[in-house]
Amino acid sequence: MMSNRDEQQLERLLERWKVEAAPSADLAPRVWRRLAESGEPEWHFRPLEWLSGFSEGFLLRPAAAAALLAVALLGGIGVAEWRLSRQEPPDPAQWERVYLTSINPVAQAAGATHTHHHGPGR
Repeated sequence: MMSNRDEQQLERLLERWKVEAAPSADLAPRVWRRLAESGEPEWHFRPLEWLSGFSEGFLLRPAAAAALLAVALLGGIGVAEWRLSRQEPPDPAQWERVYLTSINPVAQAAGATHTHHHGPGR
């Protein structure tokens, strides 16, 4: 902690202190020359470096990882719903054949030789 005398001395110094530095006239040309001499950095596609940087900087935060998981899950559900909406609905007669085959494959195989299969209750 500073003493009262040190604080007064610091205040006097700060009151007298002024920034008088003006940039030199050739500052801008020197900066542009240095930029030109350094050349443009080459850009390379490095997916593994990007992925490791992404995982370290983003996925290690639990909230961000949970948000990404939620977006991926909802996106997957959305794509599945969209694909299902584009398909034609199955024929009810096909559902009946699949059901009969699942409960009694022998009867269905025998009924396949006939054009119509009438089960009990019809």
